[in-house]
Amino acid sequence: SLQPGTGPRGLLRGSPALDPGRLFAGLDLSPNKSLIAAVSGGSDSVAMLRLLHDLHARGELRLHAVADLNHSIRPEAGEDEAFWRHLATTLNLPFFSARVDVRAQARAARPMS
Repeated sequence: SLQPGTGPRGLLRGSPALDPGRLFAGLDLSPNKSLIAAVSGGSDSVAMLRLLHDLHARGELRLHAVADLNHSIRPEAGEDEAFWRHLATTLNLPFFSARVDVRAQARAARPMS
């Protein structure tokens, strides 16, 4: 599981693969647009959030919040949610989360046989 304070922040500098112009090509991320970063439990989401936060700090876009949807599938999903809350707080961003029991919803949506 993810631990507070971890993440590939050092990978964001000088890597052509993480060039914001290439990563976000075709998206209008100008400073007059608002953005909410939707994250998952993966290290790619950590890298994305840190990159977006760096762009926000430089005034290149407006990052307003971090959002996480806990699907209640993996036992460690609660730990992931706590990690995102901690990271959002560290970055001085609001954090929003919701929990959905997707298995229960899938069972309820199945037609009766």
